[in-house]
Amino acid sequence: MLRELMDEVSAAGLADSTRAGKSSILKTWARFCEELGVHPDVPFQGELPHMFVVWWNVIARGGKNTHRSLPGYFYELRAVSRRNFGVENTIGDVEATELLRLNKRCAFFDPTGRKQTAPLNQDILRRIFEVLHVNDARELQVYIMALWSFIGLARPSEFINAFVDFGTLGMKRAFLGFDLDGWKHQSDRDPFVITFPRSVERHYIPRRLDVAFMLNAYCKLVWPGRNLRSMLRRRQRRVCIFPTLSKYGVPMRNQPMARQTYQLRFQALLQRARVPHPERYTAGCGRSGGATAMLRAGVSARIVQRIARWCDDRMLDTYERPDGSMVLSGQREMLRG
Repeated sequence: MLRELMDEVSAAGLADSTRAGKSSILKTWARFCEELGVHPDVPFQGELPHMFVVWWNVIARGGKNTHRSLPGYFYELRAVSRRNFGVENTIGDVEATELLRLNKRCAFFDPTGRKQTAPLNQDILRRIFEVLHVNDARELQVYIMALWSFIGLARPSEFINAFVDFGTLGMKRAFLGFDLDGWKHQSDRDPFVITFPRSVERHYIPRRLDVAFMLNAYCKLVWPGRNLRSMLRRRQRRVCIFPTLSKYGVPMRNQPMARQTYQLRFQALLQRARVPHPERYTAGCGRSGGATAMLRAGVSARIVQRIARWCDDRMLDTYERPDGSMVLSGQREMLRG
């Protein structure tokens, strides 16, 4: 009776979405225990937490990718176990760290026998650009998003997000800057800006690889009478850069394009460009392809790691602001190749 009352008090004042998320976590845990033939009301310790991580990544999700919300599952299940069985019967901090590392390692396991996503490269971008209808706002939008992820080594959440608006952009003569700290990195750390080189300096960059140039043409299509500079002004700063567009290229609402929509439209462009196996290219193919292209162009692994903002134990510490000239130099080496 008292335990039920504790659960009710713990749930009081929670938002409906938070309450639904907690309920979903417990249902997933119950499904895992059912498949293992274990009662779900057991302490969160021993081999079970480790088995749950592997089950969720490899079996439940079919090895598609590491489930980014799994740490949330882990913290909630550990909290429930501590409340019901005590701290001494629940995994400690050392085991917790190992559990989160195991979750990351699942990303490198491929049960299908092939890479999770085929890497994007400059040749594919060129082939897409050759068949691109530049006056079609939706096609141009998808191309810019692919270019954004390729040059900036951006994760899908860094270009498909409601917080990616014109207030996060800053245009300089040599580059276009995308500020991550306004929405993604809100902890105490040095500012981080993804840079996109422009073709206005001595080192030539083809216009099809100039994000600022392509964004300027895109703004003129989606917001008639305006260009990139006018959208960067104060009144337009809260406008989403990549909103959902109607078939006529008109923003249906100031909400970002869904990840699945982007992926399907990008694969359609790949198919039209006669790229083999377009279904192998996911929303994250630009990040993996850009990193590969930089390394092949001779950019040092240290610079690539900083541009990509990797935070794995084997990678560099990303809680430093990378030197802007190093980043621009590395990106220009890739674009010249």
